[in-house]
Amino acid sequence: MIISKGIVLLMALFLLAGGLDKIAGNRLGLGEEFENGFHALGPLALTMAGLTSLSPLLARWLSGGVGALAAKAGINPAMAPALLIPVDTGCYPLAHAMTSDGAAADFASLIVASMLGATVTFSVPVALSIIRKEDYGCMAMGTMAGLIALPAGCFVGGLMIGLPPGTVLWNLLPVLAFALILAAGLFLFPQKTIRFFVWFGRGVVAVITMALITACVQEVTGFVVVEGMAPLKDSFIILGNIAVMLAGAYPMMAWIRKRLLKPLKKAGGYLGVNETAMAGFLSTLANNVPMMAMVKDMDDRGKVLNFAFATCAAFTLGDHLGFCSAVAPDRILAMVCGKMAGGILAVAIASILPGMSPKKRVVRPSA
Repeated sequence: MIISKGIVLLMALFLLAGGLDKIAGNRLGLGEEFENGFHALGPLALTMAGLTSLSPLLARWLSGGVGALAAKAGINPAMAPALLIPVDTGCYPLAHAMTSDGAAADFASLIVASMLGATVTFSVPVALSIIRKEDYGCMAMGTMAGLIALPAGCFVGGLMIGLPPGTVLWNLLPVLAFALILAAGLFLFPQKTIRFFVWFGRGVVAVITMALITACVQEVTGFVVVEGMAPLKDSFIILGNIAVMLAGAYPMMAWIRKRLLKPLKKAGGYLGVNETAMAGFLSTLANNVPMMAMVKDMDDRGKVLNFAFATCAAFTLGDHLGFCSAVAPDRILAMVCGKMAGGILAVAIASILPGMSPKKRVVRPSA
């Protein structure tokens, strides 16, 4: 709890520095990052607000289907939405609606959904809309390595939440199966799997947008279009807290990148990647979208390692930290340690994949 509060305090100090730098004319470059934190509120609202409003209905549907089957098998029913829905896009309230066990719900949402759900329905679809087609193979290879490492990161996070090891392992069975299926698909059928990710991501966006439209109509008119949806204000409170945290997280990451320029170059030499790839790792800790924009300037090995790292560690000190501090500040340390453990292991696994020698060009599957 002390470490969690320390992280939040550090964010607050950088928020203060960023705000003052904005007043001073962005002399240190922190003021712009301070603004970027609040600018992220719009895109976050477009996804979070709709799915958060829809979460009570999803909980009802999943409880009677996949959740019921999981419960019969002795598996936490909240694991079902965690496979597909990011923690900050509705999984947290959904998980808590599906089980009365607070620790189990936190494990499913703050740990599993912050890695697997965020990868499947956010990172992969967004990456495909940003990176060049010739980089799809590197993305697929890196994501595959990340998915292989993901259960280990979830295990660490579950232990730190306080769940018994046996309980964590048993509840991770769906994650292991799901991750292995996705990894196998990316390895054996990269073109079809990538196409599936694209269409699945588009489908999720369509559902979320329709839910947002419905919630907005109900909010403005007072008419109940769909019975059982949560009010928009529930998501706006969380969104506001996330934006405040990002206003501190972004200046902090900018400061770290500037101060660690030389160490980054040295570390890049050890990993066999260029400086842009090393900067990508740091950017990913706050938000992996800027990293995706940098992919075109990375060497092939750096691209693969960055996507591997992002599968587990994306948003650790950004969006997900902001969300966790808003809903469960006592779980911050567990979330950070779990995501970082998974990210580091993912990089290690990606480094030893076939064709990943620093002296060789990555063999990319055609996309």
